[in-house]
Amino acid sequence: MISLKGLTKSFGDRTLLDDVSLNVSAGERLALVGRNGVGKSTLLNIIAGLSTADSGEVVLRADTVIGYLHQEVDPLSRRTVLEEAMEGAETASALSRRIEKLQSAISATGDQREIQEWTRQLGHLQHHFEMLGGYRTEAEAGRILMGLGFRADQLNRPVASFSGGWLMRIALARILLGNPDLLLLDEPSNHLDLQSLLWFEELLREFAGAVIFISHDRAFMNRVATRVSELAHGRLEHFAGNYDAFLSEREKRLALLRATRANQERQIAETRRFIERFRAKATKARQVQSRVKQLEKIDVAEMPQHDANLSFRFAEAERCGKEVLAIRGVAKSYGIHKVYEALNLTLHRGDKVAFVGENGAGKSTLLKLMAGVTEADSGSIALGDRVTRAYFAQHQVEALNPSRTGLEELAYHAPGESEGRLRDLLGVFLFRGDDVHRTIEVMSGGEKTRIALACLLARPANLLLLDEPTNHLDIPARDVLEAALARYDGTFCLITHDRHLISAVANRIFEVGEGMVRSHAMDYDAWLYRKASETRNGLNLRGETERSATPSPSEELKRGRSQRQALGGLRSDFYGQTRELKKGIENAEAELETILRRKKGIENELTKPEVYSNGERVAGLKSEMVSLDEKADLLTLKWEELSVELEDLESQFRRQEEDLRKRA
Repeated sequence: MISLKGLTKSFGDRTLLDDVSLNVSAGERLALVGRNGVGKSTLLNIIAGLSTADSGEVVLRADTVIGYLHQEVDPLSRRTVLEEAMEGAETASALSRRIEKLQSAISATGDQREIQEWTRQLGHLQHHFEMLGGYRTEAEAGRILMGLGFRADQLNRPVASFSGGWLMRIALARILLGNPDLLLLDEPSNHLDLQSLLWFEELLREFAGAVIFISHDRAFMNRVATRVSELAHGRLEHFAGNYDAFLSEREKRLALLRATRANQERQIAETRRFIERFRAKATKARQVQSRVKQLEKIDVAEMPQHDANLSFRFAEAERCGKEVLAIRGVAKSYGIHKVYEALNLTLHRGDKVAFVGENGAGKSTLLKLMAGVTEADSGSIALGDRVTRAYFAQHQVEALNPSRTGLEELAYHAPGESEGRLRDLLGVFLFRGDDVHRTIEVMSGGEKTRIALACLLARPANLLLLDEPTNHLDIPARDVLEAALARYDGTFCLITHDRHLISAVANRIFEVGEGMVRSHAMDYDAWLYRKASETRNGLNLRGETERSATPSPSEELKRGRSQRQALGGLRSDFYGQTRELKKGIENAEAELETILRRKKGIENELTKPEVYSNGERVAGLKSEMVSLDEKADLLTLKWEELSVELEDLESQFRRQEEDLRKRA
């Protein structure tokens, strides 16, 4: 499919590619890995013909169609989403436009000779269009777009009305519709939600052509890649298998290389000792000369250079109260679109929360509400005692001042800090020496993200709100962020498409969708297992229905009786499972009501002059109020957990009941 032979590429005195060779066949899916800035995107540009190598060649079959997804997408198209995607089928799209023009011309003319000639041309074009599968293009474009997360009502909206992540999906749909032989993908998973990502992974696994992709998403590479090539210090090293296999094989190669190097160094040391010991002895002259030649022939194994690693901890902040943030009755709309109507949610100290849900479900809106950068239409959002929050948003990279240097930008966000302290923090993010004086406008996306993260860390906070902090970070940088979050003793809420990061750090899942937030007191893997179990149960019931043949009347009676028995058993199990849950919820609500009444009574007492003048009595009432608040917090948490569990059981029961009724 494609062959690279001896490619070299330099920028000034910096060599990105040094005698790089590669062969990729149809059906292979090659993951190109390496630190940010080593030249991965440059290599894709050379393969796509958008850049030239200093030497070497790219060999492609003459009729090879290349589809290239860049990191950045032009948002200026005037077409609708569907029209833009259909442009991927270039020949069919061009024919469609010619057909539309001819149809308009025929409708506008009264000249019979023109009508006859144009009708003949129209028939020829329509036949050609049909042979190309043009009449299926719109349906296929719709299928791809909806697989990537678009709703049917969004397909006729203008492209310009969508943000960057959605523009990336439109560009991807356009590329896929062109049915390329070779797909070049530069970080395709950055802007896909979990559902779209799973769909796209399956599409790539079934893709008949070759795929070369850059990604920092380990889960994506593990599911998609059949080979991994690591670019480091200008050289490309190849490994069979997915990303986990690459890590294992690379460690084995390094271990072998270390052992070889150690043996060589031991041999060299022994040979030198022999030479030094017997150099002056004439009787050993021949042996000495032999050892000297032997020493010259040793080709010392070259150990790979080690890049400096990021290492940091979040600055320690003052310990806050048990309740970190409380959302009560919050409503939020954008125009006629209601995101939330009556949202209730509580964060507690030590919660490590990951938001999951489709793009557009309201995850970023919820985080903005928590951060105070967006106001609720109604309801309240209250921070707990001694809570200090820090917010990292996707747009914060764009909010950096491009004319400032990295050092100036950090100083702006941390006024009063010494230059030495600022340089130390930038050094953690690999900005050393003169690098701190580079302007932000010349930095790569990953470098800008690191600057934005450094600004976030400049001041301590015990509540972190992070919206896609790993976008454009390479895997080593993600590893360090993961380690820092794992050690962080505060509370954080995280939106990310990095499934590995969620699995590593989250102890609570907020499932966002349909104007609701479902809280799950479990880690990501447990949540995925629950979701998979629910889906599997539903699929099993549907599968049995599909296999059923048309029954005879006697079979129908038996089946009806069997279905009634199954429904009765299902209801019995459901009532048994939920009885204690409902009782627990009722008890919690009753206790909360009692606490609220008592708190109201205390508040009334504290307004009375005769009570307020009694210091001992006031202290006792306030102490009781604190105790009541703590009990209310625990009861509220218990009520939320029981309610979520009940809601999950009810949802599962309704699905199973519906499936059983369909079989009846």
